[in-house]
Amino acid sequence: MDMKNLDGKVVLITGASRGLGKAIALASARHGARVAINYLKNGIEAEKVEKEIQKFGGEALTFKADVTKAEEVREMVEAVLNKFGRIDALINNAGVSIDYKRFADLGWDDFERHLEVQIHGAYNAIKAVLPFMLEKRSGDIINIASDVTVGAPPSGLSGYISAKYGLVGLSRALASELSGKGIRVNIVSPGSVNTDLIKNLPSIYKTMAREPEEVAEEVLSFLSNELSGS
Repeated sequence: MDMKNLDGKVVLITGASRGLGKAIALASARHGARVAINYLKNGIEAEKVEKEIQKFGGEALTFKADVTKAEEVREMVEAVLNKFGRIDALINNAGVSIDYKRFADLGWDDFERHLEVQIHGAYNAIKAVLPFMLEKRSGDIINIASDVTVGAPPSGLSGYISAKYGLVGLSRALASELSGKGIRVNIVSPGSVNTDLIKNLPSIYKTMAREPEEVAEEVLSFLSNELSGS
């Protein structure tokens, strides 16, 4: 992808202090975008991403917000708009570590934390950016799903799988609802990615994992000027 494709765009990435989010942030900046780096707890790591981007001449700022809290997300989006003047793309990447547990051993708290971050978090972020995108009739929303929603799902991951299915459903519903309004909604389902989120899973998941940098380029392929018409 040519660097000019993201020139002038502002990309907001949730959960961007490390892992796949970090890789997307770095790749976005290298391709010319201005990057809003969302984080919750890892402020030091988020600042490292910001400084790394600035070191190679990119523009980035960090923004703290818990995506499960609507008011924090609204304040973050307002701050991004105040700093950059626009938001061209939202990438819902925030997640929580995945534990391998049979459903019989899974408590509701374990189940709910995936729903909260994946569904509630994406809902809050989309609700916050959507008025701006609707006003300018342009924007991209990318939700990071998983290939566990394709074919027969693996066992021991029911909370994570349920949340990802919900995210896919939300994405498809929004893509239909926003059709013709200049806003595109896409899903990227990369499979296992070599990040801390899979550290508690059996080794087979780590053996099969792809590198974050590879997946990041796939995510950004949806944001080219040619595709978004900007």
